[in-house]
Amino acid sequence: MKIFLLTILLIIICILANYVKNRIYKKSINNLKYKYSVGEKIIYHQINCYYNRMVGCEILEKCYSTKFRKRNTPLYKVKAYVGDNDTTWVIPEWRIECLATTYGEFPKY
Repeated sequence: MKIFLLTILLIIICILANYVKNRIYKKSINNLKYKYSVGEKIIYHQINCYYNRMVGCEILEKCYSTKFRKRNTPLYKVKAYVGDNDTTWVIPEWRIECLATTYGEFPKY
């Protein structure tokens, strides 16, 4: 009987902890401050194993991470102009170098 009560108590604690976590998450999403607007053209610094280059992008929409630990990171869905193909990426705000108008031209690869 004690094991059963302990199990129920643990289930209730887990449900409450998840509820509190989700409430904090929703509040933090509502407080996100986006630096760039939809339709703006930006310069994105793409760094990975294969590339270290500046890519011209156009912001399609603002979004956010679904992961709780990355909840305060504003993300943007962008159309990247790379080669002959226009691809869609989701990039964090801290990777954006500047507005394309500030940079002087909109690079196409």
